[in-house]
Amino acid sequence: MNKRRLIIPQKLPILLLGEGKSEQGYGRWLNKIARTHKLPFHFNAEGLKGGDPLDLLQKAIEKMKNLTRSRESFKHVALLLDSDLRGQNPERDEQAIRTAAQHNIHLIWQLPCHEAFLLRHFIGKQNKKPRNHHVAKRQLEAEWHGYEKGQDAVAYGKKLTLDHLSRARAVETDLNDFLVLIGWD
Repeated sequence: MNKRRLIIPQKLPILLLGEGKSEQGYGRWLNKIARTHKLPFHFNAEGLKGGDPLDLLQKAIEKMKNLTRSRESFKHVALLLDSDLRGQNPERDEQAIRTAAQHNIHLIWQLPCHEAFLLRHFIGKQNKKPRNHHVAKRQLEAEWHGYEKGQDAVAYGKKLTLDHLSRARAVETDLNDFLVLIGWD
């Protein structure tokens, strides 16, 4: 009897880390989009507790080590972090950038914060550059009625689509570069 083996293609394991629950929810939303469109990726999204860029990077490295102890290693790792945390200590910022490169962690800078990053997913808002978190949140709430910080993947999925992601990719260079790197056309 000739038995055929069913080959199930493995999904590329991606680790997407972020400052908190909002970024974690965004990463899980990306995973849902990838799954819905049968893309060969699996995003493991994890939130970290805040800090400056170097603090976040050190937490990211520790989280990555802990997660890889119990499973295979991730093929790609990215860290979503707010750019408004940069500049307070330029030496630590530079150390964070060097350390990210040493550990193959792609930095996705949200200019200046996650709410502004999300705002640029909406039609006509791609070039918006709010000066701070408060302005960004107010502008985002005008587009996303009921937005609250710390959204989960379900909330993102109710508001954002693949078209939103495409708009953001056109202006969010770090995000687009990472998605291209992993093979998301």
